[in-house]
This record gives sequence, C-alpha cells and structure tokens, in this order.
Amino acid sequence: MKEPLWQFCESSQPLLQRCIEAANRNSNINNKWLEHFGTKTITNIDNVEKMIVDEETEMNTPEPSVNHEKLSNTMSREKNLREVSKDIFTQELADLDPINNFDDIMEKCLQNTETYTFLAKNLPFTAIEKLCNHIFNLDNIDLIFLEHFYKLFLLELFKRDNTHLCLDLLIKAKKYIKIFDEFLYIFVNDPEIPKHLLLEYVSTLNSTEKSELLKNICQTISQDVFLHHMHTIHTMYKESENSEEVQKCIFKNLKKISPFCLNDKNFGKFLLNFLQMQKNYPINCLVLDKIVESHSSVFKKPCVNALNEIKRLQNLSQM
Repeated sequence: MKEPLWQFCESSQPLLQRCIEAANRNSNINNKWLEHFGTKTITNIDNVEKMIVDEETEMNTPEPSVNHEKLSNTMSREKNLREVSKDIFTQELADLDPINNFDDIMEKCLQNTETYTFLAKNLPFTAIEKLCNHIFNLDNIDLIFLEHFYKLFLLELFKRDNTHLCLDLLIKAKKYIKIFDEFLYIFVNDPEIPKHLLLEYVSTLNSTEKSELLKNICQTISQDVFLHHMHTIHTMYKESENSEEVQKCIFKNLKKISPFCLNDKNFGKFLLNFLQMQKNYPINCLVLDKIVESHSSVFKKPCVNALNEIKRLQNLSQM
C-alpha cells in the first residue's frame, strides 16, 4: 500500500474529525443528482457561476473615459496649433511685404496644398495683389507651384468677388497660356464664382479671342453651365467673328436648353440672333421648326419670320 502524498499532523486530527462529521450532517442523502454525479458537479457549477458573474461584471464595467478625453484633448490641441500656426503665417504676410516672404510662401504651399486656399480666403486684398503681381512678373518659377496657384489659389480668390482685382489678375494670368486655358475651363464650370466676372473678362477680348473662347466653351460645357452663363455667351456670340463652326456650336446648345426656356425672353432673343446669322449657312429646318414652335416669349414672332427667311433662301438655292 502506497503511503499518502500528504497527511494531517497528529495535532490536527481532532479538528479533521469534527469537519468530517459536520460534512456528513449537512449532506443530503436523498439528493439523486448528487448520488449520480457526485460532489464534482457542485464544484463545477460553482466554477461556472463564478465565470458568468465575472463576465457580467466585465461587460457592465464602464470603459475608462480618460483615454477618450486624452484623445479628444490631443486632437483639439493639434487643431488649435494648426490654426494658430496658420494665423501667425497669415499675419506675417499681411504685416510684412509678401514679396520678401515669397520663398517661405512657396515652400509652405508645396508642403501642403491647403495653404493655397487658406491664403486665398484670409489674406487682405492688398497683400494678395502684391503676391500675385510678383508671381506674374517672375520669368522662372516652379511649375507645380504655378499650376496649383491657378487652380487652387485663384479659383478660391475669385469666390470672394473683388471684381476689379480679380479682373486685373485674370488678364495678367494669360501670361502662362497653357495653364490659363485649363484654369479657364474650371473657372467657367464653377457655379460658386460670380458669373459677372466672366462677362467682365469677355469685355476685354477682341472679336477673334471671343470667337475662340466661345468655341472652346460651347464644345465642352453642360446645359446647366450654358444656362448659367447664357447672357455672357450671347454677348460673346454677338461680338465675335461668325463662322459655320460657331453656328454649329451655338445650335447644339440652344437645342439642349430650349425645353427649359419656353418663356425665357433672353433665350428668345438669343435664338433670334442665331436665326438671323444662320441664313448664310445650311441647317436642318425641321429641328429649328420644333424649337421655334415650342417657344412662347415675345420673341416668337420675330423668330418665326427669321426662320421663314431661312427656308426661302434654301428654296432659292435649290432651284
């Protein structure tokens, strides 16, 4: 018989005996579950109950808010630092000559493109004028900076609507013609830029320049943009060099917007001018008939007369 691995000492035997007797008195001899599974079941149940309690305690314990507060405070502090840094930078440009700070300005813009729009929104117009004139007077400048200057800085600046300054800068911006052409397309299609600024710019062009701009605009813009700038486009059309190419561009867009301008006098006037110029060029009169017939402003009758003249000339040419 193997000796037990451990045993109670002699002095503890009386206490051990009392524990055994107490256990026997408390045990339920009629408990069939206990008879079948033995005492291990009680231990396992106790362990499972303890696990459930521990899990519920863990689930119900609120997450410490200190981490969220620290994160929120850190983000707020970083945001404030960025804002303060930008404010200081802007103040320097406003107080000092931006020409002397140009290298720093260009460096910051190249590092973060948000700087272009920030400066365009916040710099005083006097500082902006000095800065832009300096850029347009340079013969050697970083092309990446220049492209972003046109597409980010100038576009944001024009939304502030200082017509005199913006018109002056638009004219000077033609120095870099390739970048300017791309910029002008974005400029025309941006509804946030006041539309009268394009009209002011068009007034500075000669008839040849107006014709080129008119063709470029009418070949690419949507019907919404055409409607938005209809008055300016009509002005360009009347004052540009007429050609069959221009007529085709205008006709394509008038046809698109006609269902939305049934009572519009400005559209009726534009349509009349188009018909008066179209008598020199061939056109499908069936489409014109539908446009004129559906229109109902005060210009409808003059449009009908102009269309009849086009038909008469076409009939004569076929004889």
